[in-house]
Formats: sequence, structure tokens, C-alpha cells
Amino acid sequence: MKKVLKGERGDFNLKDLKIGKTYEYGASFVFKEFARKIGLDNMIFSQKVQWREDVIGMIVGRLLYQGSKLSLVNMFTDTALWELAGYKFGKRPNVEKTCYEPMDELLGRKN
Repeated sequence: MKKVLKGERGDFNLKDLKIGKTYEYGASFVFKEFARKIGLDNMIFSQKVQWREDVIGMIVGRLLYQGSKLSLVNMFTDTALWELAGYKFGKRPNVEKTCYEPMDELLGRKN
């Protein structure tokens, strides 16, 4: 397959190709970068701390996906959103610490 992609002649059997699991990366990355470029991250909090990354993740998640905070956390195997927020891929974030505690932090900084 590598030879074919390089334009070289190669032998491979289409039956040997397998479809693996994919997950969304591009939209999460673009919206997170957009939030950073317009300064939304610094408007939330001037230091890069985990709860700020979680808030950005929830904002991006709201733009891309429908559902509750719990359903957004449960998408951890379908999207790179939480990985981009600093969590290990394949490990489910805790909805309390990832969503509700950051929202409490925002509420405390409302003024």
C-alpha cells in the first residue's frame, strides 16, 4: 500500500485491507484553535489550567454535538475533543470534574 501511495507499482490484495475505528479530530481542533485565536481562552482565565481547557472543550462540544454534559463526556471514544483538552485518549473523563466543577469555577468568577 505504501508503494502504491508513492506512485510505485505494488501488489496488494484489497481483501487484506481492514476498516478500523475512526474518530473525529478536525472540527474539534479547528474550533479549539479558533477559540484560542479570538482570545476566548484568556477571557475565561488568563492561565492555562485544566478547568479552563474543560470549559473550552464544553463550548466546542456544544457547537459540534447535541446532548447533555454526560453525553459529551461519553463521546470520549468518538472524538478527539477531550484528548485536545488534555485527557488521555481512551480514558473516560469524570463528568463531575470535567464539566460541573469547571462550571462552578466560572460561576464563582462571574463578576
